[in-house]
Amino acid sequence: MSHNVESMFSVREVPWHGLGRIVSEAPNSREAIKLAGLDWNILQQPIYTPNPADNQNQSIQRISNYWANVRSTDGTVLGIVGKKYKVVQNYEAFNFTDILLDYGAKYETAGSLKEGKIIWLLAKLPDAMVVCKDQIDNYLLFSNSHDGCGPINIAVTPIRVVCNNTLNLALKRAKRTWTIPHIGNINEKVMRAKEVLDYGNDYTRHLQQELIRLNQIRLTQDKVKEILANIFPINKEKDGKQKQENQNNKRQKIEQFFYDSEDLKHLNFSAYRLINAISDFADHCFSDKKDRENQMLEVVNGHELLDSVYKNILEIA
Repeated sequence: MSHNVESMFSVREVPWHGLGRIVSEAPNSREAIKLAGLDWNILQQPIYTPNPADNQNQSIQRISNYWANVRSTDGTVLGIVGKKYKVVQNYEAFNFTDILLDYGAKYETAGSLKEGKIIWLLAKLPDAMVVCKDQIDNYLLFSNSHDGCGPINIAVTPIRVVCNNTLNLALKRAKRTWTIPHIGNINEKVMRAKEVLDYGNDYTRHLQQELIRLNQIRLTQDKVKEILANIFPINKEKDGKQKQENQNNKRQKIEQFFYDSEDLKHLNFSAYRLINAISDFADHCFSDKKDRENQMLEVVNGHELLDSVYKNILEIA
């Protein structure tokens, strides 16, 4: 069990964890909550501190307008929040996603990160896309924080099936991530669920067009080196020996993926091939288990390395 991935279930191995419980088919939300170890609630408890005016420290005073979000099963404090903060319980977040099942989505993976501060659910969408003979499955990743960091976040997560690489590029023409508040009215929930799917389908449609375009951009060996030098810069006057070595190792590793990966050999030496080499490096080259949690969070917040390469390709190629 990872120190960072606190609990999880999975129907397949996905690139950012390589852990989890395998199940024969995707469950509904009630089963998902139990399998993922998320069958607990958030209790809001008052916060107290010793009274500084009491020299003997025998009295305490209430900190007004702030509450502790406490996990019901073990009393773990997951966050300190203000009075305007509205708790969204795990079952409420998953109850919203249940409606997506009517549109053909299927649950695949769920769990918690950072000792329960963040809970998440991955749902596979029914329609895959094909780019250069690569099948790319589309997912919606839902996450919710209990530490006061924000509302429910939703991110479209395309995964190239042959190697389990994520291709979550930041496109100008379509949003990949957005947020929603918890909504109690069931009719409004249905409307919002359909809206989520529409956003997801719009992003994947534009992504498919962009990946096809990237495949038409040929990259020479010099161009590849130039892009990697921009992404992993080295200042020989200021950077220490270890940093220079690390940056060089990253460049060489990605070049190795670009030229030698078996799953890329059917592709031209193109920008699309480089994007996949970068994704392979980012998704699978972990130095420790904590990196897996960080990579998981990048799926939600945006993949900085992948976006940097994409931006450089557009500027240079």
